[in-house]
Amino acid sequence: MGLPAENWKIEDGSVGKECQCGSCKQHWINNTGKLWPGTCSVFGCHNTATVGAHIMNEEVEIAQIAPFCDSCNHLTKVFTLKEGVIVVRAAKCRLCNQEPPIKSST
Repeated sequence: MGLPAENWKIEDGSVGKECQCGSCKQHWINNTGKLWPGTCSVFGCHNTATVGAHIMNEEVEIAQIAPFCDSCNHLTKVFTLKEGVIVVRAAKCRLCNQEPPIKSST
């Protein structure tokens, strides 16, 4: 099952939401088992991914975390994810060993 690539937005009030991983970036790494990507997940952005952003989509039940640059992490408009971006559930987890990550699709 893939996630939609379009109609994402930054989750309001996500500052300070962290789990036992210590940061959203580390949470993404722990849950994907992958190396942190070099670029931001927002379509059209080529900046370096530096933070794990809490993102929401009306078609997705739970907030997700995706690698973002500092600038895109402050977007106020709806955005599109690049194809193949891997996101993980943002919910706190007991052992940070949640369901497998899901890729966005166009």
